[in-house]
Amino acid sequence: MSRVSSPLSAIVRAPFPDRKGRGLFVDTAKIIREDITDYSDRIEGVLVKKLRVMKDDRGYLMEMIRADDPFFRKFGQVYVTYCEPGFVKGWHYHKVQIDHFVVIKGNGRVLLYDARENSKSKGNWIEFIMGDANPICVVIPVGVLHGIECAPGEKEGCLLLNMPTEMYRYREPDEFRIDPFDNDVPIKWHSNKGG
Repeated sequence: MSRVSSPLSAIVRAPFPDRKGRGLFVDTAKIIREDITDYSDRIEGVLVKKLRVMKDDRGYLMEMIRADDPFFRKFGQVYVTYCEPGFVKGWHYHKVQIDHFVVIKGNGRVLLYDARENSKSKGNWIEFIMGDANPICVVIPVGVLHGIECAPGEKEGCLLLNMPTEMYRYREPDEFRIDPFDNDVPIKWHSNKGG
């Protein structure tokens, strides 16, 4: 794996402190396949797959996850969730489940924050603007806080598709929530409603 400038650098923000503790925005992601970038130097285990959109006169087709993707572990279920402008869906994390987020309509602002106690990247965060303007799949590791809101300027809302590795357990959900506004997370939501 070589360390190169990622094609996603224009839409990904993640601060790295310099020796004086100031947050710098640099692109040090690793390309692990032509379409997959490893952001483990920012948050351990985070991968991003650039999605190919194949258009013609009838519309388009977009593959999201394939069984031969290097990050594919297993299939749990697929669901979609719609996010209204001005609302946040987050913060939450999972103890078992790995999420695979794709915004399939509109544009969303997905935030990740590493609060895992034994993680080398504890305290780091990443922001992804994704959807129509940037078709990507974000692989969210176990234990990483995450959530979504509409991207700035998005008037119609956004539709997120998730392909987690686990089925939802109705009696014992693997979903743990943190208040989106009253917390110690250094990156803040633009929206002021939700949870």
